[in-house]
Amino acid sequence: MDSFLKNLFGKNYSDRLLNGIYSLVDKDNVLYANYNASIFAFALNDSNEPSKGIIKRYALEDAVTAIHGTNHQANTTISGLSMTYDGHIVITFSNGVAVIDRDLNASSAFFLPVW
Repeated sequence: MDSFLKNLFGKNYSDRLLNGIYSLVDKDNVLYANYNASIFAFALNDSNEPSKGIIKRYALEDAVTAIHGTNHQANTTISGLSMTYDGHIVITFSNGVAVIDRDLNASSAFFLPVW
Protein backbone atom coordinates (compact mmCIF):
# COMPACT_ATOMS: atom_id res chain seq x y z
CA MET A 1 0.00 0.00 0.00
CA ASP A 2 2.83 2.35 0.89
CA SER A 3 4.51 1.97 -2.51
CA PHE A 4 1.16 2.34 -4.31
CA LEU A 5 0.41 5.61 -2.49
CA LYS A 6 3.95 6.90 -3.04
CA ASN A 7 3.59 6.14 -6.74
CA LEU A 8 0.22 7.90 -6.90
CA PHE A 9 0.90 10.96 -4.69
CA GLY A 10 4.68 11.18 -4.24
CA LYS A 11 7.02 10.16 -1.45
CA ASN A 12 5.53 12.62 1.07
CA TYR A 13 1.93 11.53 0.46
CA SER A 14 1.22 11.23 4.20
CA ASP A 15 1.62 15.02 4.53
CA ARG A 16 -1.38 15.47 2.22
CA LEU A 17 -3.87 12.95 3.56
CA LEU A 18 -5.53 15.01 6.31
CA ASN A 19 -5.18 18.46 4.75
CA GLY A 20 -8.50 20.30 4.67
CA ILE A 21 -10.66 17.25 5.26
CA TYR A 22 -12.42 18.84 8.22
CA SER A 23 -12.90 22.40 7.03
CA LEU A 24 -15.68 24.59 8.41
CA VAL A 25 -17.39 27.93 7.78
CA ASP A 26 -18.35 30.39 10.53
CA LYS A 27 -21.30 32.78 10.78
CA ASP A 28 -19.34 35.42 8.81
CA ASN A 29 -18.71 33.03 5.89
CA VAL A 30 -15.05 32.57 6.78
CA LEU A 31 -13.69 29.17 5.73
CA TYR A 32 -11.23 27.48 8.12
CA ALA A 33 -9.02 24.67 6.83
CA ASN A 34 -5.77 23.03 7.82
CA TYR A 35 -2.75 22.31 5.68
CA ASN A 36 0.01 20.25 7.31
CA ALA A 37 0.51 21.78 10.78
CA SER A 38 -1.01 25.17 9.88
CA ILE A 39 -4.58 26.48 9.96
CA PHE A 40 -5.87 29.12 7.57
CA ALA A 41 -9.04 31.22 7.38
CA PHE A 42 -10.25 32.46 3.98
CA ALA A 43 -13.03 34.87 3.03
CA LEU A 44 -14.35 36.66 -0.02
CA ASN A 45 -12.76 40.03 -0.82
CA ASP A 46 -16.27 41.39 -1.35
CA SER A 47 -19.23 39.26 -0.25
CA ASN A 48 -21.48 41.14 -2.66
CA GLU A 49 -19.19 40.38 -5.60
CA PRO A 50 -17.56 36.93 -5.34
CA SER A 51 -15.72 37.46 -8.62
CA LYS A 52 -13.38 39.85 -6.77
CA GLY A 53 -11.63 36.83 -5.29
CA ILE A 54 -10.63 35.30 -1.99
CA ILE A 55 -8.32 36.64 0.73
CA LYS A 56 -6.48 34.94 3.56
CA ARG A 57 -8.06 36.51 6.64
CA TYR A 58 -6.18 34.65 9.40
CA ALA A 59 -3.36 32.14 9.62
CA LEU A 60 -1.85 30.12 12.40
CA GLU A 61 1.43 28.86 10.99
CA ASP A 62 2.68 25.68 12.66
CA ALA A 63 -0.30 25.42 15.00
CA VAL A 64 1.29 22.42 16.70
CA THR A 65 4.22 24.47 18.04
CA ALA A 66 2.13 27.64 18.50
CA ILE A 67 -0.31 25.82 20.80
CA HIS A 68 1.86 23.08 22.34
CA GLY A 69 5.10 25.02 22.62
CA THR A 70 8.39 23.42 21.75
CA ASN A 71 7.88 20.41 24.05
CA HIS A 72 5.46 18.55 21.77
CA GLN A 73 6.03 15.10 20.32
CA ALA A 74 7.83 15.23 16.98
CA ASN A 75 5.03 13.38 15.18
CA THR A 76 2.10 15.44 16.52
CA THR A 77 -0.40 16.23 13.75
CA ILE A 78 -3.69 18.04 13.27
CA SER A 79 -6.47 15.57 12.58
CA GLY A 80 -9.51 17.83 12.33
CA LEU A 81 -11.36 21.09 12.93
CA SER A 82 -14.77 21.80 14.38
CA MET A 83 -16.62 24.71 15.95
CA THR A 84 -18.34 25.19 19.29
CA TYR A 85 -21.87 26.59 19.60
CA ASP A 86 -20.43 30.00 20.55
CA GLY A 87 -18.01 30.21 17.62
CA HIS A 88 -14.67 28.99 18.95
CA ILE A 89 -12.53 26.75 16.77
CA VAL A 90 -11.85 23.23 18.06
CA ILE A 91 -8.63 21.66 16.81
CA THR A 92 -8.12 17.94 17.27
CA PHE A 93 -4.51 16.85 17.43
CA SER A 94 -3.08 13.36 17.46
CA ASN A 95 -2.35 13.88 21.16
CA GLY A 96 -5.24 16.05 22.40
CA VAL A 97 -7.71 18.80 21.65
CA ALA A 98 -7.49 22.61 21.72
CA VAL A 99 -9.99 25.45 21.61
CA ILE A 100 -9.01 28.78 20.06
CA ASP A 101 -10.69 32.05 19.06
CA ARG A 102 -11.82 32.49 15.45
CA ASP A 103 -9.00 34.97 14.77
CA LEU A 104 -6.58 32.06 15.36
CA ASN A 105 -4.66 33.94 18.04
CA ALA A 106 -2.46 31.31 19.68
CA SER A 107 -2.52 33.13 23.02
CA SER A 108 -6.26 32.41 23.26
CA ALA A 109 -5.73 28.65 22.91
CA PHE A 110 -6.46 26.11 25.61
CA PHE A 111 -4.99 22.64 25.05
CA LEU A 112 -6.08 19.44 26.78
CA PRO A 113 -3.82 16.41 26.23
CA VAL A 114 -5.37 12.96 25.93
CA TRP A 115 -2.86 11.15 28.10
